[in-house]
Amino acid sequence: MTIKKYLFGFAVLSSIATSAYAVGEGFLIGAQIGQTNTHYPTTANVMTGLPKPVFVLGTNSNSTGMGGRLFLGYTFNPYISSEFGLTHYANTVYKTNGFGSPAVRENAFDIVARGTWLFGETGFGVLGKLGLGIMSVTTSPSLAASLSSNSTSAQTSVRPLFGMGVSYDITQNWVADLTFTRITKGGSLKGNSDFTAFGIAYHFADKYCGQFLC
Repeated sequence: MTIKKYLFGFAVLSSIATSAYAVGEGFLIGAQIGQTNTHYPTTANVMTGLPKPVFVLGTNSNSTGMGGRLFLGYTFNPYISSEFGLTHYANTVYKTNGFGSPAVRENAFDIVARGTWLFGETGFGVLGKLGLGIMSVTTSPSLAASLSSNSTSAQTSVRPLFGMGVSYDITQNWVADLTFTRITKGGSLKGNSDFTAFGIAYHFADKYCGQFLC
């Protein structure tokens, strides 16, 4: 259902645009919002603060929620660009009966190369991303022994990143996209960290009318 909503919004945005243009060389800035999924297990052992530490069962409804990303980058030509982004993933909260609500929090800094294949002069394109995600995982101390790979509450891992999606050049400065991005599990990550998002970026590029600057 969520992906259908993004597709509908993307279609509406592209339909109201009057013209499509190729994007020129220059810096860019943008933002994305959408659904994250960190794929944590539905149950985990939670250590209580009783005089004699014991474990109780903690449960989470799911590992999904709303997340966001801010990014900067540079467009080398209409087909190749780079991005440097910061993503916040929705917290995974474990509920216990009277023993608090410990959580796992994930944030990632990413370095990405992006390639786009354009469909003629329609403004539409398909895109792919490859890069690295520097993932910061903060686990509540009562969950660390169960979910953290080395029983500490804060860890950082460098993991491969890939993504795919579709884009639309609204103008020579504004570009919208719908993407799926995954930072692969490993190190401090118990599961893949996914982000399905709608984004928009402003490109600081010169506008061209025919062969000349407007």
